Amino acid sequence: MTADSPEVGGADSGSPFAVPSAEGRTPWQHYVDLIRALDAERDAEEQRTSVQRQGAETAALEVERLTPLLIDQGAELTHLARRLRLAQPRLSAEPQEVSASPYELVVLAIRATARASSHAREAHQLATRPRFLPGWPSGLRNFLLYLGWALLALLVQYRSMAVDANANAVVVLVGIPALAYIAGLLTVRALGSAPLAVVRPHRSARLGALICFGMFPLSLLVIGLHSLFA
Repeated sequence: MTADSPEVGGADSGSPFAVPSAEGRTPWQHYVDLIRALDAERDAEEQRTSVQRQGAETAALEVERLTPLLIDQGAELTHLARRLRLAQPRLSAEPQEVSASPYELVVLAIRATARASSHAREAHQLATRPRFLPGWPSGLRNFLLYLGWALLALLVQYRSMAVDANANAVVVLVGIPALAYIAGLLTVRALGSAPLAVVRPHRSARLGALICFGMFPLSLLVIGLHSLFA
């Protein structure tokens, strides 16, 4: 063996099949390990990319599904606002410019849809309830409305008699109560109905006539009884 020849088992051998070095691994084995690690990293990256791509596709499909729903809800809210004579809301189905992931965008879209549905239900409930005392029975509500006009008519009757002792009895006993009764009917129809009501409200016409036309005779009876027993 000459001085220029490498030692047997040396680490400087140029062949990949050389005898293992002190660490017990040849350069070829290190190369194979690196290739395997690179393949594993590439497979993991492809898997992550595939999951993100599928998430983005799912998010896009969900947004496409929610967009027409939001448009319909916006139209319903606008219609209800117009029927309720309220300011029409400015609604748009276009997403806002936000820096969020596809998953976060889907969550925001779902929350917006839920809020719109809740507002639509509340608006529809308000639109189907009477304007005046919505929680009260219709008979009691109508009684209060007729009673208010009957008391006003009673004041006008006594005022007319005080100003002119020879006032026309027909006007005092019939004309003024008739005007109060008509006003009561119109008020019951306006305040007792709902903007989106399908059926007209019960107007309690007989009750209104009894209150409006019987208020003045009842007041005279009360005054007479009070004078008699006083």
